[in-house]
Amino acid sequence: MPLKVSLWWDRPASKTMKGLAEDLNLIKEMGLSRVIVQINDIKDKSFNMGWFPYDDLKVFAAALKNIGVGLDIMSWVKPRPTHINGLLEELPQIAIELGAGIEFDLEGNWQEDDVQEYKNLDATTKDLLQGLALFRDMSGKISITSHTGYIPERMLVGFPADLVSGVDEVALQCYSHWNPAKQSGPNYSWSGIYGPGNLQKLGLKKLSGLNFKGRQIIGLAVYKQKYPDHTELEAMQIALDMVRHEVPEVRYWSRQNLQPSGAKFIKEIPRD
Repeated sequence: MPLKVSLWWDRPASKTMKGLAEDLNLIKEMGLSRVIVQINDIKDKSFNMGWFPYDDLKVFAAALKNIGVGLDIMSWVKPRPTHINGLLEELPQIAIELGAGIEFDLEGNWQEDDVQEYKNLDATTKDLLQGLALFRDMSGKISITSHTGYIPERMLVGFPADLVSGVDEVALQCYSHWNPAKQSGPNYSWSGIYGPGNLQKLGLKKLSGLNFKGRQIIGLAVYKQKYPDHTELEAMQIALDMVRHEVPEVRYWSRQNLQPSGAKFIKEIPRD
């Protein structure tokens, strides 16, 4: 199947607007199908667009459309009314106006222990999906993303079944990268369970356990790819090769971590 390549855009609006022409050229050179723009911070207690305000997002969306590149808007979402109510009041309307999809980053935020004021996570999920019903009726696309988890034998806990069944895309983060920190141990080594190829294989196995029928995306890392006795190119190539024929799209984290070597690698990925 033809492979699409996208990029999570964690560069703040101020930097993006300042270097917009340069960034647009880079996006074109890498052949990206879309960018997924982070609009807020994980520390925010309520929904806002402080990371990438609406006026700047509108400019960026128009510029991307002009070069034929799609846009998704990525927001942290937390299971509490102060976050969900504000999100539902603003985000769907903005996404419709800009012709963008919506992606929710669930990493570390969408579990029973995080619920506030709602009865439980199921009730929270129901409220969120009901609030997005009109957006989906208008052909709005909803995605969720999280990581593979830290227990190899445990299936994906960051993707509740009710939420998975109510979205169009799942983007699973399979970020193999060199981490010399002592607490990482051998798992992050070249041949460890979180090493290049191995983590992606584990991610595909866990992803299949969701029984998700929508679009499946694998997230890959473009940072810390220099392992001892191996090149950055080797690491990125092995990770890509493990998934490129299994999913229709790979997505890299991230713009802020993108170096010339990573941009060159992405540019040269075969799309067929």
